[in-house]
Amino acid sequence: MTKTTYAVAPGVAFVNGARVPEGGVVSLTPAEARFDLGLGRIYVSKRKKRQSSVPSDKEHMKPIPGKDMHGGGDGGD
Repeated sequence: MTKTTYAVAPGVAFVNGARVPEGGVVSLTPAEARFDLGLGRIYVSKRKKRQSSVPSDKEHMKPIPGKDMHGGGDGGD
């Protein structure tokens, strides 16, 4: 059976009954991955480092270029 490489979510210490390696990447068969994948504890990733594959806490708060969160001064309030 072929194995797929998965990145492990931060804070997860065990996947498929085994301790997560220091790099935060595991290779599992579809059957081995099913439980942890369903819980969101692992995800398919082509990157090898756990930290770089997960956005920072404030990543989602970056402003969208060209968008004004305060109404843009159109007087529509």
